[in-house]
Amino acid sequence: FNAKYALFKQGRKGGSPLSLTYYVNVGIDTRAKASFPKDVYEGTDRYSYFHQLMVARKFTKAFSLQASVNVSHFNFQELVPGAENPEDLKQMNNDHLSLTFLGRLKVSSGMAIIAGYDLPLTDHDVNNPEANFSFGIEATSSAHAFQIFLGNYNKIVPQLNNVFNQNKPQLGNIYKKDKNSNFLIGFNITRLWVF
Repeated sequence: FNAKYALFKQGRKGGSPLSLTYYVNVGIDTRAKASFPKDVYEGTDRYSYFHQLMVARKFTKAFSLQASVNVSHFNFQELVPGAENPEDLKQMNNDHLSLTFLGRLKVSSGMAIIAGYDLPLTDHDVNNPEANFSFGIEATSSAHAFQIFLGNYNKIVPQLNNVFNQNKPQLGNIYKKDKNSNFLIGFNITRLWVF
């Protein structure tokens, strides 16, 4: 479940120099109940939350930047591998803070280069997440926007990426299926509606 609300938008002639948008989502872990320790399990242990406050500015018709502060929260921390008692649940913090930086450079009327960097800030006792680096191309038509990109995040839900990403941002030799390559190919398609 997610929601996004533009608190205010950048003005074209005067007004606000920036856009400010709030995004929130709630995730539910759908694994079997047996995946959770019996003596600490509650239904709400399955919930996780992600909050993002995005500040964006379009500097020219071709160039825009966005920065955001992100807060991820998990009601249930991951177990330490091999842990035998619930006291070991303090492996990771319930809350995690991160920053995101995005850029978009339009190179033609229907094509743009996009890049992003996600920086984890919270220091966990173990399993600190790796930063994400992504870059790609965006193509637009009158009715659709297509994005294809490389990045080292491998989850769909942002809070899982921000807290549990262990893929280091290194390329390796992707043509020889090098195990040192942790980049994955992503694809988005968006239907553009005009009312």
